[in-house]
Amino acid sequence: MGVSMRALALGALTMLAALPATAQRRETPPPQPDPAFVAWRTDFQQRMIREGFDPTLVRNTIGSLVPDPRVTALNERQAEFSRPVWEYLGLAITPQRIQRGRAERASRQALMRALEAAHGVDPDVVLAIWGIESSFGANTGTMDVPRSLATLAWRGRRAAFAEAELRAVLEMLRRGYATRSQLRGSWAGAMGQTQFIPSTYLRDAVDWNGDGRRNIWTDPDEALASTANFLRQHGWIRGLAPLEEVRLPEGFDYALADRSLRPLGFWAQEAGVRTLAGDIPATARIGPTARLMLPAGRAGPAFLAGANFSAILEYNRSDSYALAVTLLSRALRGEAGVRTPWPRDLVTLQPQEVRTLQGALVRLGYDIGEVDGIAGARTRLALQNFQRSQGLPADGFPTRELLNRVLAAAAAR
Repeated sequence: MGVSMRALALGALTMLAALPATAQRRETPPPQPDPAFVAWRTDFQQRMIREGFDPTLVRNTIGSLVPDPRVTALNERQAEFSRPVWEYLGLAITPQRIQRGRAERASRQALMRALEAAHGVDPDVVLAIWGIESSFGANTGTMDVPRSLATLAWRGRRAAFAEAELRAVLEMLRRGYATRSQLRGSWAGAMGQTQFIPSTYLRDAVDWNGDGRRNIWTDPDEALASTANFLRQHGWIRGLAPLEEVRLPEGFDYALADRSLRPLGFWAQEAGVRTLAGDIPATARIGPTARLMLPAGRAGPAFLAGANFSAILEYNRSDSYALAVTLLSRALRGEAGVRTPWPRDLVTLQPQEVRTLQGALVRLGYDIGEVDGIAGARTRLALQNFQRSQGLPADGFPTRELLNRVLAAAAAR
């Protein structure tokens, strides 16, 4: 009696130490990866070797990988897709981030001017991407990029994409652009201060300082220059703003928010859309064509998004992300943010509810692509078509009320 738990623990450790090493190993076998993962890993290695990659490089990079359960979990709840847009913006655009961004802007004026001259991009947009992606280099990620990509390739929504990125990792290593230990980043395989995925690194990273390297990991200037080059390569047009907040007239046809680019003359003359200042001038800041964006449906702000908004979307295919980048870049200059209130009392759907909604839309005959819990363009277009069939305003925004209507329609079939 009176024996402490600490003494029992010490006794157990003493007994374990006295066992032969082989017995200890039998008592604590290492965890074994899923046989299906091992089969995929073996097949992928063989395919890469047949493509011409050095077998030793392939085995050293991939041969001992095991799935990372954190990647699977994080893949299911990306903030830009799982949170209401106003919550996401609140997390992305904070007073602290604005203050830090302005300090970086002041200390890098020469670089910002040089990037604008070389690539024609808005340097504040480049700074905003840096701030949102890694908090200006403070958080570049600690997860093993090959392991993350292998997990997504084995069990993810975009397996072919993840395999292609894992192949790009091998190409980076083969060319000597990075060491194995440098390949740390996000759960999605993004690396460096502005979070390039491997294929983006191969295509768009630049050697800004001429030292023979493309160092996006520890050289902020090189990371920012690479991001400016990325935007230019993806269609950025010098001098245009990404988007403009607008007002919609009474009785507006919300089905026009279908991601289609239309001339500004159409929006002004046929659809009756106006900027908050009261008009859409012929030389509007966003360019000659734009699409209408309703990130919170008809109850929230409306925007016309032009070519440069599309360029930001190439970085991350989320309207919420591109909107955050645009608004943070404006905040760095002291410009106003969104003026129309967000419908914060609106009950939005969680990813599992979106899956339920997508499944019901499929049963009704709508093409939504993959049932993945993400209310992307195809899901919202299907919702618009459903709303039109029901005589509802067709904004395509998934709400609890709309989910119940779709479920009722599917049950009645």
